[in-house]
Amino acid sequence: MVHRVLSSSADGAVRVIAARSLGCPSSFYVFNQTQRTLSFLGQQRPSLGPALLGHVQFFQFTTRDGVDESGFVLLPPSGGHPAPAPLIVAPMDFVGERVALAEGFSARDQYLASRGYAVAHLAVRGSIGFGRRFQKAGDFQLAGKIVEDFEDGIGQLARSSLIDARRVALFGNGLGGLFALRTAAVSPAYRAVVAYNVRCDLTATSVSWLTSSAADISTIIRQAGDTRAAYEMVHQFEPESFVEKLKVPALLVSSAWYGYETTPNEATQVRSSFDKHHKAYEWRHIEYRKPSPPNLVAFQVELYSGIADYLDKTMK
Repeated sequence: MVHRVLSSSADGAVRVIAARSLGCPSSFYVFNQTQRTLSFLGQQRPSLGPALLGHVQFFQFTTRDGVDESGFVLLPPSGGHPAPAPLIVAPMDFVGERVALAEGFSARDQYLASRGYAVAHLAVRGSIGFGRRFQKAGDFQLAGKIVEDFEDGIGQLARSSLIDARRVALFGNGLGGLFALRTAAVSPAYRAVVAYNVRCDLTATSVSWLTSSAADISTIIRQAGDTRAAYEMVHQFEPESFVEKLKVPALLVSSAWYGYETTPNEATQVRSSFDKHHKAYEWRHIEYRKPSPPNLVAFQVELYSGIADYLDKTMK
């Protein structure tokens, strides 16, 4: 389990402690050092018992070019779901991001696990937290070696008999949704792709998305080669450059939420590419702009249940 001190008295004698198993909601306790007592305060989500929750399993793999990488997968609750499970892969949003923490509770991942899906997060090259060399190895590789890294990670899960390699989907949000669409178009590893609030209004300066460098944009463009090289790297992710290659069905989702929504230009750009090339897709828009603050739970239920329903049709 993971234990974390959330608060303490000035003298440190009394502390509030959060404890949780990997992937599960927290339980909270008060520890009194003077009395040597530990008192239960409550649970983050008391309605979610262990039998309802998926369980985390870590794994390691070596890529085809010899890089040691790792990840974790949230597997469906024991019983009630046939094994091996279909897999949903969370793609990389950008080079230089920190991979999701296995110790954290994800309502999204646990819901998808309750529907019978395994959910994988991969710490591939370009992820931070594994050393500078590992981080820099992903620079300008989001359309290259990182795509292969995801394939190699899925292959390791398949060899471990944890997932069904014939039923794998990508599910990305924002720029991660754009990466998911492009990766599904160039890699044979996937049977479906879900892209939520896709960001695709790109320029040459968007090349900073493809590197972990914290330098200014002019320096990053020089690191990429030159302005033309930077443009060509970014151009690979424009929908019109890859949608024609896409051979799997896609779910495109947009939402209006607390004033945030995908810009009409970006939504139109993605859909027009699918229409132009006669590619199979479904379009869903979730409208949650109301005078009073919308209900977050209702929003999540509509979003994630709709995604699971779509994958049930395309992968099960």
